[in-house]
Amino acid sequence: MKPTKWRDKPMPCCGFLTRGASTRQGSETPTPGDVCICINCGAWCRFTDHRGSTRKMQQPELAEFHVATLVEMMASTLYIRQRGRLPKDQW
Repeated sequence: MKPTKWRDKPMPCCGFLTRGASTRQGSETPTPGDVCICINCGAWCRFTDHRGSTRKMQQPELAEFHVATLVEMMASTLYIRQRGRLPKDQW
């Protein structure tokens, strides 16, 4: 699976510059509404378009997910936060 690439897009959570994405379902392009986890700070966001723009997820949106999915997302966030943020020179 080849990830979709775009010019640097800042994440709304921490400003981390993303340059691409891929999905678990095998699609090369995230669609609006798809969830992403910031690899810098672990925040949960949603894509708002096909060009990599995102917004922070809102608390009521969590009800859309199965418990198993939320557990996976929480584990990913925990790993990222334990690792710590990436140095800006690695963005």
